[in-house]
Amino acid sequence: MFNSKNKQKSKPFSQLGTLVNLAVLLFLFSNASFSAPTAEQKALIKQSIENMIYVPGGSFMMGDGAFTEDLAGHKTQSYWLGSKKHRPAHKVTLDGYYLGKVEVTNYQYYLYTEAKKITWKNRPRHKTRADYPVETDWKNAKGFCTWLGELSNLPFDLPTEAQWEYAARSGGQNYLFPTDNGKLEFGRNIKLIRNDEGTDRYYTLSKVGSHPPNPMGFHEMAANVPEWMSDWYYSKYYRKSPEHNPKGPDVSPYKDKQWKSFRGTTNLNSDEATEGFMTILRQNKLPEYENVGIRCSIQMKEKQSKKELLNAV
Repeated sequence: MFNSKNKQKSKPFSQLGTLVNLAVLLFLFSNASFSAPTAEQKALIKQSIENMIYVPGGSFMMGDGAFTEDLAGHKTQSYWLGSKKHRPAHKVTLDGYYLGKVEVTNYQYYLYTEAKKITWKNRPRHKTRADYPVETDWKNAKGFCTWLGELSNLPFDLPTEAQWEYAARSGGQNYLFPTDNGKLEFGRNIKLIRNDEGTDRYYTLSKVGSHPPNPMGFHEMAANVPEWMSDWYYSKYYRKSPEHNPKGPDVSPYKDKQWKSFRGTTNLNSDEATEGFMTILRQNKLPEYENVGIRCSIQMKEKQSKKELLNAV
């Protein structure tokens, strides 16, 4: 008798609970910001996917000392670079992935800042230098790539150091410079200007895709701006790097300055300053540093057609 009455009394409360749950769900859905991509954003997604090159997985010797003579004829006695942070050369095996054939432009980045309501001090560049590479801090470089992922339902991200070097060396081959022929031919495959005396040369930024690509199809891995990596930087990482898909330390090992890695060209101001173009060169800056560019990746092991990738959107 008691149980029967108890069940009868609990029924209204059960119905009330259901109504409350429905009300909460309706409230959440009504306040969620589900906005379809704009026409400009759809064009950006299409362009970003079409600019992707699939890099098949493989193994290579990463770092300085992996080769003392490269495929373009450059030779060295032992190491190309003085710092131990580039050593030892070690075997790395990567899964397949996609990497952008060009760097992210000012206009593309502008669309991100508008969508995320981010203040960008160089905002006028989206008109005056729309097709030139953007320079920004690590947080927003990462943010741009993951935003593309949000729009496309694809795993966009920054590349790892290992992925960048493997692509710069056209599949881990022994190329010291990531140009079309593995050489630095200033004025042809590296654009520059000289001072009035002709003694010093200075890099000039160019529109993305202006330089000849390396054999795998990537432009400006030895020109324009350096590029942020996803890795935390650690100078001794190569000494204990895992072989398979290394991603850098899980957290920064430094307490005072927590650096992020970047790769690619550094400033050029003399005829001897060629180290900044080397495929094996490791560099680092604090995440707040704003003068590094972006080249996004899609972290997918298996190759798909561009049509299949676009269908995921």
